[in-house]
Amino acid sequence: MGDKTKSILIRSWIIGSVVVVVHFLMHLQHFFIGLILGIVNVAITEPIENALTKGNKANNITHKAIIFKTLKNVAIAIILSLIIRGIDYMLLINKLVSIPIEPFRFIIFYQIMYYGFKYLYNLVFKPKGGKDENGI
Repeated sequence: MGDKTKSILIRSWIIGSVVVVVHFLMHLQHFFIGLILGIVNVAITEPIENALTKGNKANNITHKAIIFKTLKNVAIAIILSLIIRGIDYMLLINKLVSIPIEPFRFIIFYQIMYYGFKYLYNLVFKPKGGKDENGI
């Protein structure tokens, strides 16, 4: 299995577990799912992904970079979660689903939007000479 596949599977599992814990166990809505998911992405998901792809080079990060990355990830996760809330609301109004927040549907929508926006960001802001280290 390739590193990208492992990364997507790890990210999907973490998104699903955050949705289950935050929504079903703590009874909180999309804003808090996004808030906690943004923090978990920086604390758990990205270090695992960096260890898979970069190996020992992944540990060279400053505290300022971690704070900036956390704020950026929290903002991105909250925005994506609120967009998913709008999608869920439209699905509920049209009676296409009966459960407002379902982990698998949340994972699919989140992954599609996350990697779609990441692709567009890299398409627009990627340096011409090489790879963009930060991405989204």
